[in-house]
Amino acid sequence: RQNKKSPKRLTGSDIFILESSSSPALLEWSYVQRKFPWSVLLLLGGGYAISDASKVSGLSVLLANYLSSLATLPPFAVLLIMCFLTSAITEIASNTAIASILLPIVAQI
Repeated sequence: RQNKKSPKRLTGSDIFILESSSSPALLEWSYVQRKFPWSVLLLLGGGYAISDASKVSGLSVLLANYLSSLATLPPFAVLLIMCFLTSAITEIASNTAIASILLPIVAQI
């Protein structure tokens, strides 16, 4: 059985392989390096890495077990406790990581 799309794919990929020197580049890598906010990219990437590590290590399950007792409290009390807990934890960790860890847990409460 022959794949009928392979000639089209090869022709389409030729566009990216062949270099054209007739037109100037729209964006140069040196400009991107100077102007791109790399700190934001590293902060978000680190936050998601910490969140994934907490899921893999079981920290999220442990926190969910401890915080499940809050379900019996009135909603306003749960809100106050979670606000205090979140603001205390964000003093030592990034907001992105804490939000990624706590939001699924709070959604279950």
